[in-house]
Amino acid sequence: MKSTKPYLLEALYRCISDSKLTPLLYVKCDILGVQVPPGYDNDGYIVLDVSHDAVTNLKMQERFVSFEAIFDNAPFNIYLPMPSILAIRCAENDIGIEFGLEPVDATQSHQDEVTEDEATDGGEAEAGDGGRKKPHLTVL
Repeated sequence: MKSTKPYLLEALYRCISDSKLTPLLYVKCDILGVQVPPGYDNDGYIVLDVSHDAVTNLKMQERFVSFEAIFDNAPFNIYLPMPSILAIRCAENDIGIEFGLEPVDATQSHQDEVTEDEATDGGEAEAGDGGRKKPHLTVL
């Protein structure tokens, strides 16, 4: 069975966005392949606003999430392999899903890397392929 994490992530993202609220992604920055602006993390973790007003070219695939956001008045391409995403929550009421850490080995992380064109070619919340690991879910 495919991983349910990308599906749950996209579903909660859409629910939060459709409610005109702010979806936040909680990310572990030291996972191989993570691309976030340097200096914005806090002890290896970062919280990213992924609302429609905050990002462009949002792409949710089975193995990664990518988008462009502005940091210090400059655009930055964000790339988040699925194992790096720990949770998605609503900023206004803290309702969300915590996925926890997935075991990741170096070979799987290299397989999750994609070309820059694949990660940034527009589209929103598209389905991809892969996602073979089962997520660990915690009910909040």
